[in-house]
Amino acid sequence: MTENNSSSSSSSPPLQRVGAVSSEDLQRQLQRDQMLRWLILLGIPAASTIVLAWFKLTPDPLGFGIMIMAGTWMMLNFISARAWQQVSNMAELFAIDPEQAEARIAIVLKSKPLARQVRLLTWHRLATLRHQQKDFDQTIAVCQSVLIYPLRNVHAVRQHLLLMLTEAQLARGDAYGAYMSLSELSHQQLSLTHSLQKLALQTRYLLMVGYDEAALSDLPGKVKMAELMPTLQCGALHVLFYVAASRSGQTPQADWLNERSRLLLSEKQYDDILQSLSMPTVTPGELL
Repeated sequence: MTENNSSSSSSSPPLQRVGAVSSEDLQRQLQRDQMLRWLILLGIPAASTIVLAWFKLTPDPLGFGIMIMAGTWMMLNFISARAWQQVSNMAELFAIDPEQAEARIAIVLKSKPLARQVRLLTWHRLATLRHQQKDFDQTIAVCQSVLIYPLRNVHAVRQHLLLMLTEAQLARGDAYGAYMSLSELSHQQLSLTHSLQKLALQTRYLLMVGYDEAALSDLPGKVKMAELMPTLQCGALHVLFYVAASRSGQTPQADWLNERSRLLLSEKQYDDILQSLSMPTVTPGELL
């Protein structure tokens, strides 16, 4: 019995994976979706109307053709809706079983034709997964690919993409790319969560380029904002402020910030953040 179970589990097919992707892949998928949707939407009703008229199966073939077109439209929307159900709420799955999450994304990406918005939002899920896996090269590639296209009525998703892109660029030492992403974020109306994440990323960027004084500007206000963050992120941001104050020669502020950060963090967390000047900033966020 045990042998049968083990053999059946070993013979189960491996979970599907998504390979490395680029903006050209997304462009091809969108073009294919659009072509197939129009082909199906116009082709099936047109062929049905011709057959009905040729064999005189109905006195009103045009009316039946219009009804078939409406049914075809509903069928196409149903395909997209079913695909969207697979990836619409994946925040917990990302944390519990990222391999299963990737398998779901892979299945949906192979579906066709998908509505444009569903295709783009599925790529957003892929960006979120790659960011969580710390595959920063693919995070950058996927985020930049999706940001080329407008996302209707989902501004939070665009902001989340920009935040993940900024963090990945900082992790790769791309100061110019991070500056451009932060600049675009500064022109957006951010939620409180996204504003806090932007503050952390902006502070990391300023330390990266050596603008310690700028990182410390309006420090009391920034500390109040940091206190709204989860404990780890709050402590990590205090470490960054401490580094900026220490490098600027502002010893009293540096001592105060260092003391606060040690109260918020374990010794290992403190050492890790101080060593890398990095921290987990952007979370799965609004998976709309």
